[in-house]
Amino acid sequence: VRAVDPNSFQPKIGFKTRYGLIANPYVVQANGDVDAASFTANRNQYYRRTKVINLSARVYRENVVIRKKRCVTSCGVGANLTVIDGRRSASVFRVEEGGTLTISGVRVRNGNAKIKRKHIAGLGLNGCGGAFWVWSGYLALFDCVIEHNKAAETGGGIYAAHSYESLSRVSIRHNQ
Repeated sequence: VRAVDPNSFQPKIGFKTRYGLIANPYVVQANGDVDAASFTANRNQYYRRTKVINLSARVYRENVVIRKKRCVTSCGVGANLTVIDGRRSASVFRVEEGGTLTISGVRVRNGNAKIKRKHIAGLGLNGCGGAFWVWSGYLALFDCVIEHNKAAETGGGIYAAHSYESLSRVSIRHNQ
């Protein structure tokens, strides 16, 4: 995560928020520098689609895929109150190449990364990442609990390859 408000601990990442505009870490300038290193004004090279979701205190039964150049930010009211349950059917979150996921104040549980017969070309191993599967993407977790997730291969809680990750005050426990 490029920056975090120290008072609310809310992430500032890749799009215009109430805190300002933050550069996309995946944009490369003509000279080869990453755009996040030096913000370039008046360039439309940020996320094509941004979604900010404020989650209430309840259990959400979801399996979410974040595709290329999509940015999703979810803010719960606390890991004891806001739960995202994967129903043991697949990874709870799949972040594909160039996607960004930022989550705060959420408990993620019951993900199950199974080995599928059909291998998805270019998207790495399957059977990995019970709660989070990230391939060439960006994952930021704050004040979260990741528990009771399972993967057939590796990364019961988190599997991330060729990615940026930022975790702060995250408890990862009881994953297989």
